[in-house]
Amino acid sequence: LKRLELLTREELSEQERDESLLKIVADQSDAYQRAWDFVDFYTRKKDCAKVLEYVNDAEQHLIDRDTPLAGQATTAQHRALLEAKIRCASELEDEGALDEARDSAAKYNVDGAHGKAILALYHIQRDEIELAISALREVIEVQPTDARSLTLLGQSLQRVNRSSEAKLYFEQATRVNPHDAGAHRGLAIIAKTQGDIETYQAELANCERLAPDDPWVRSEVLVRQENSDPAGAIARREALLSETPNDRVNLFRLAQLCEEVGDLAKADRFWGRLLAMAAEEMDSATERGIAVAAANYYCLTRRYGQTVAWDAKIHQTAKHTDAT
Repeated sequence: LKRLELLTREELSEQERDESLLKIVADQSDAYQRAWDFVDFYTRKKDCAKVLEYVNDAEQHLIDRDTPLAGQATTAQHRALLEAKIRCASELEDEGALDEARDSAAKYNVDGAHGKAILALYHIQRDEIELAISALREVIEVQPTDARSLTLLGQSLQRVNRSSEAKLYFEQATRVNPHDAGAHRGLAIIAKTQGDIETYQAELANCERLAPDDPWVRSEVLVRQENSDPAGAIARREALLSETPNDRVNLFRLAQLCEEVGDLAKADRFWGRLLAMAAEEMDSATERGIAVAAANYYCLTRRYGQTVAWDAKIHQTAKHTDAT
């Protein structure tokens, strides 16, 4: 109640509110719960170093069972702590903490699969996706209703362009837990890629309900709104462009919107800026993606000379990518 009161007091500055919240947390009598409260506070403040500090504190109390609430702690809570530890350690590039989380998960069997779920996260943070997929398959063998691991397996398969297989795991995850936002998002992305508009719209509606603040969801909802009023969207995005002239996402969307309303002169201008940026600032894979999109644009607008030119650019960047 004290925390809720603080959050609703508009006269407090952010610093005053934070200081008051920290005092309430510090007064918590149970050290295990206090550590969790600090984890929650610093997670909201995006302070990874502090989160990691209090995750370690909470885990030690859980292992020692040295407070009333620590004595009642579950393996699910231990798993949640280690998941947070993996995320923060990765952000801080703390290899020692990553190794500790991996080893602790196996030692205490926090997932019923000898720590393989945490091992998968460990591999994902190190961009070892195939190893993560292997670990997650082991989890699913012994814990077939572990929705988080099903979703993570689907996401990992998506990352290596195995969407058909990913879809099966997302569907399985939503059967186990219909409220799994990550699984619904995965299904929406696959449906959009495959041109299945009906499924895409249904899954996007699920995502809006379950995770309205997810960046991908917000972006998709914005695109839907803009499609109903492209002229207004262009005006808003051009105003934004004056503030952030090198925003590639905004330039790309402006090019699309101008194409939709038939203003090819403007679309050409935005594509030109994107392509110039691609040549100067972007890695080869991103540059190639923009070149593909540009080639498609010029093909759809029946300017085949430009299409041929950008097809050549695609092949050039592909050779460069292969060489590197």
